[in-house]
Amino acid sequence: MDERKKHRIQTKNRTELQNVIPLNTPFVVYMDPSSACNFWCKFCPTGERDEIGKTTRWTGTMGLDIYKKAVDDLAEFNTAIKTLKLYKDGEPLLNKDFAEMVVYAKASGFANCIETTTNGSLLMPKLTDKIIAAGLDRVNISVYGMSDDDFLQFSRTKVNYDKFLQNIRYFYENRGNCIVHIKTTVGISNRDTLDEFYQKFGSYCDSIDVENISPFWPGYDFQKKYNLQVNKKSGTFGQTLEKKLVCPYVFYALAVNSDGRVDLCSCDWTHDYIIGDVRKQSLKEIWSSKELYHEQILQLQGLRMDHPLCRDCHEISYESIDNIDKYREELLGRLKNHAPQ
Repeated sequence: MDERKKHRIQTKNRTELQNVIPLNTPFVVYMDPSSACNFWCKFCPTGERDEIGKTTRWTGTMGLDIYKKAVDDLAEFNTAIKTLKLYKDGEPLLNKDFAEMVVYAKASGFANCIETTTNGSLLMPKLTDKIIAAGLDRVNISVYGMSDDDFLQFSRTKVNYDKFLQNIRYFYENRGNCIVHIKTTVGISNRDTLDEFYQKFGSYCDSIDVENISPFWPGYDFQKKYNLQVNKKSGTFGQTLEKKLVCPYVFYALAVNSDGRVDLCSCDWTHDYIIGDVRKQSLKEIWSSKELYHEQILQLQGLRMDHPLCRDCHEISYESIDNIDKYREELLGRLKNHAPQ
């Protein structure tokens, strides 16, 4: 069991960003199959339908035309991206074309890894067979409790826990080459049930982890609203919290929303900070745009707290593993030599 206890992200042997910025090709591209969700989780603003309605965010599933255009855009980059992440704001499996999306991206050869993150509630055997046959490389499955009552209490959704567990087992036993990672969160499940979590799910995954609940949705205070407590000393993956001036995300990732608009950051749940639109531009144009360049410069100038999205974001401390603060002067000079015309 101990050998399966691993974080869902690679915390060791990571590419040192200070050695490769500016990147000609992003490492990671998010493409959101669905900004809607069938859960109403307390920690996630997607469950707050009234709040979503007050923003510029569009709720729905990504059309295949937008998706295929975005995947085709990846051909313009010098190399394949490291990871295509088919998730962002909602439950990706709500998109009826999810398996076809995997097939299309896999056939393109433009991404070294295709992965998704799901609440697992829709992973019935029929859909599982399609997803595995499509060639998905990795799935992260979030477990929101150890019983029907746990799921209802935290995700505010009725789930047949026994059936849920059977479906996870079916996926793992038929996974082919797909890596299965299962995670739960301290604060969702009582600490006393964590042994039960490892016992029940540890045999149905390639890796498993217990994460700390993290406040990385800017402007969404679930701690106050639902009296959920976050760890004040450790981040999502148990790492020591540290203050950072520079958010590394904008230097290696792009986030395509389900309507085709491209977000400054995957944490922008309101979709108020848009830097492009794949329906009108190519991903390479957006990656090389003045809009993104301006945001990168702002980060390296130490002005992150002046940005209305970034100043309320805790993802940089709780979930980001990279720290390029001490290289920011060097990177600022380097980036200015590659300013878009």
